[in-house]
Amino acid sequence: GAVRKQWTVEEEERFLKALARFAPNDADADDGNRLGPGVAQLISLVVGTRSVVQVRSHAQKHFIRKAREATRESAAVQRHA
Repeated sequence: GAVRKQWTVEEEERFLKALARFAPNDADADDGNRLGPGVAQLISLVVGTRSVVQVRSHAQKHFIRKAREATRESAAVQRHA
């Protein structure tokens, strides 16, 4: 099977830059994990060391993490209101 290698700091930085550039709306989507058509390919080219499938999977985890953080932040804000 595929070897799951941790994303390096450099790969992560390139991923985030490419995501902001090619999917600015998706970056804030709550349900997340929706990269527009062709966006994973573009990000894959920018990262350079990851396949389209790896980029899609990474983006999904990224969006889930962001959604979880956003939920936690809004819960914290409501507690302190």
